[in-house]
Amino acid sequence: MKKLDFRSDTVSLPTSEMRQSMLNAEVGDDTMRDDPTVIALEENCASLFGKEEAVFMASGTMANQVAVMLLTSRGEEIILGDTSHLYNLEVGGLAALSQVQAKCISATKRLYDPTDIDEAFRGKGIQFARTSLLCLENAKDLNRGFAVPVDNLQEVADIAHQHGARVYVDGARILNAACALNVDVKDLVSMADVCSLVFTKALGSPFGAVLMGSHELMQEARWLKQRLGGGFRQIGFMAAPALYALEHLVERIHIDHENAQILARGLNDLGLLDGALEDIDISIVIGNCSKLKQSALNFSEQLKKHDLLVKPISENNFRMITHIGLEKEDVFDALNRIESAM
Repeated sequence: MKKLDFRSDTVSLPTSEMRQSMLNAEVGDDTMRDDPTVIALEENCASLFGKEEAVFMASGTMANQVAVMLLTSRGEEIILGDTSHLYNLEVGGLAALSQVQAKCISATKRLYDPTDIDEAFRGKGIQFARTSLLCLENAKDLNRGFAVPVDNLQEVADIAHQHGARVYVDGARILNAACALNVDVKDLVSMADVCSLVFTKALGSPFGAVLMGSHELMQEARWLKQRLGGGFRQIGFMAAPALYALEHLVERIHIDHENAQILARGLNDLGLLDGALEDIDISIVIGNCSKLKQSALNFSEQLKKHDLLVKPISENNFRMITHIGLEKEDVFDALNRIESAM
């Protein structure tokens, strides 16, 4: 059987066109700002997102960490969601690199709660840390992928700015969010001082992310990137597939969303869907093993015997993500294999 890997959209393989773009890429020393492919990618992203400048980063984690380093000072406090990638999956980078303290708000629902965010800001006083940054995420919740609408983002960003804080939007899957909401991606980051995009998820590229904001902030971001070992040389070879994806593959993201809906309906029919069908906004679907009387880890091991890979994310839940390289027929095949394993 064909091995089907639904663990993440990061497992997708570069297309033949991406591989060819790497072979043909014009390159130069990026640290010296001489790589034409990187420059083209950065300019394309800045234009698409309505920001003055973009900086090519190695990964979404690098982009996130540089953003926090850029927008805070040591000993300050930042507000972020308790289900965010920045808080959960970046090996303590906030403490190790920026030396900031994290104040988490509940982020398990589709919308950010303006009251929660307003109350999370500390008052002024000699014993309080200064709250200098609000970190948002869109799509939101690393295991759910809620598409947060513009008005909610604008409302909570306004609260942060009123408190004198700046706003960062982690846009790892923001093109998914824009597709799901049927809005221009510019509108989802217009309220952000700095935002990011990751190329290795919905776009299926093998490398990279960008950080975007004003020219002044991005000049500082380049300096911080260099400090973290991001002094790239002929990195245009890795920027080329990202540029290809941005120019050719954004329009196919809706296919992943449609496949996720098929997957969700199938899991629902099998009694394994966690949550409601209307909770599926993008390409992420959560299954629940409670009715099987076994853990998600054990069930995922059973699925491996059927050449189907899913990601256990809790005692009872497993995650499946549709992505480039998986067709509608693969989704139906996966559902058949799940039923066989049951």
